[in-house]
Amino acid sequence: MSEELPLSPEDLKEIQEKSNKKLAKRQARYYLESKVLSDNLLVSGQKTEAWEAKFKIYIPADALNPQLCCEFQMKILQLHQEAMFYYNAAQARSQYLAHNNKDEYHHKIKELVDQYKLEGKRLPSAITLEYLANLENMDAEYIAVAAQMEEKYWKSIIDHLSTCRKIVENVSFNISVENKAEQAVSRAQYSYINRKGDES
Repeated sequence: MSEELPLSPEDLKEIQEKSNKKLAKRQARYYLESKVLSDNLLVSGQKTEAWEAKFKIYIPADALNPQLCCEFQMKILQLHQEAMFYYNAAQARSQYLAHNNKDEYHHKIKELVDQYKLEGKRLPSAITLEYLANLENMDAEYIAVAAQMEEKYWKSIIDHLSTCRKIVENVSFNISVENKAEQAVSRAQYSYINRKGDES
């Protein structure tokens, strides 16, 4: 059995430089494709930027009061209802298109088998038939994947809104507890002052 020779520092440096270049190339490609996707991807008829502007919520936790908490809760409720509408519609489309994609795939296989039989040719292997059917069914597959992406997008918006709602509820609860504590202290001080006044 041959013994592996340790790499020299120069070899290690060269390997690391190649690895860094590959990583930089992959990151650049990721950012480029992400930019193209965000510039061109439509979700429920609009670009994601438009939806993000509509559903993004900034909660100034340090400046919240009971009235603002109530306003945020109402806004979140309204946005949540709208997002649920879009999510349910996207989910229905996704299920329909997934079923349609599966039907088209099986139809393509049947067409290929019928074509080979009609031409009197020997049938290729099942793997080859599946490969050919997948090639002919790429458009339906892409549409089904796009529908799944839209469904997941709306699910992420709903999750975001649920998180915002929980934050506002927690802040509202904390404000309520603080107010009750302050009222209790005020009542205790008032009671103490009244007792002192009665004693004198």
